[in-house]
Amino acid sequence: MRRRYGWGDLCAAYAMLIVTQLLLAFGGFGALYRFVRNLPVRRGGLRRWDEEMARVMAAVDGAAHSYFRRVRCLQHSAAAVCLLRLRRVPASLVIGVRTRPFLAHAWVEVGDALEAGVKDKSRFAIIDRI
Repeated sequence: MRRRYGWGDLCAAYAMLIVTQLLLAFGGFGALYRFVRNLPVRRGGLRRWDEEMARVMAAVDGAAHSYFRRVRCLQHSAAAVCLLRLRRVPASLVIGVRTRPFLAHAWVEVGDALEAGVKDKSRFAIIDRI
């Protein structure tokens, strides 16, 4: 199967995974939250968000497979949102929870499009969208 991303996309995704991990390690969730929230969405440019979203998500998936630590959904989604926003795609990081059994999850939304790994977001109560 052919990759949908290039080496530059893979390197950018790997670098963003490192940035998000450092933010979580040294500043905790609050530092990562502020970083994503303050990263502006550049307006204009792309008309086909679905193609760019597929490309970025595939690159982040590829980088996560070769990453030196396990990449959890928060780090994965935050890295993807940052890369998408830098590419003029108005992406949102969504954080949801369910109570029984307790589970927290983070995912990416661009308009009505969801990150591929989220099968049923209705099972989660959304607690924040940044």
